[in-house]
Amino acid sequence: MKFIRRPDIDNVARLKIAVQAFLGQGLYGEITRIANSYHVSRLFVYKLLWQLMLLFELEVRDCRSSEAIRKEVDRRILLLRFEGYCAVEGIFQILKQLGLPFSPVGYISQRLAAYARAAPKETLEGAKIVFLRWDQVDGAA
Repeated sequence: MKFIRRPDIDNVARLKIAVQAFLGQGLYGEITRIANSYHVSRLFVYKLLWQLMLLFELEVRDCRSSEAIRKEVDRRILLLRFEGYCAVEGIFQILKQLGLPFSPVGYISQRLAAYARAAPKETLEGAKIVFLRWDQVDGAA
């Protein structure tokens, strides 16, 4: 089957189709309705939608500042270290798989050391620890 480019569907019409498909996401039968109204295939509508989503995704990623990205990477480093009990090499591998920047082993180690230096140095020496034992939970006290 050979496809030809229809002259009546110019770039403006393609953009309208893509925007309608974007707005109609999640609505049952909306892509079919759009395809029928423009006399095109559903695959054509989906391809336009995917191109629009890719363009939007690239634009959103580009507008984030490097400081915001760095904070996100630092948050993930701390999460993996303290909640996931990951070694520095494991954190490196996970961040590399996620495609995040600032993820060399040296950077990870440096950030963990900086957070350790920033943590309060005071300890609970001399503090009295009290253990309470509750045998029964009762509404009447």
